[in-house]
Amino acid sequence: MKPAKFDTQPSPHFLMESATVDYTHADIRKLASALSSDDPTATARHCFEWYAITSNTAWISTGKK
Repeated sequence: MKPAKFDTQPSPHFLMESATVDYTHADIRKLASALSSDDPTATARHCFEWYAITSNTAWISTGKK
């Protein structure tokens, strides 16, 4: 099975700041910079690993509950 390829860009509404997402906050910008990469797959992996480490779902990366 071939991996899905997404050729569309997110809508401007999706990328707007909201009460939930304060992307102008210095901590958010610093985290986004740390997680981002020139390779979209690497960026996704960094985000997944960050989430797994910083949430109660650490079992995702370890396989242990």
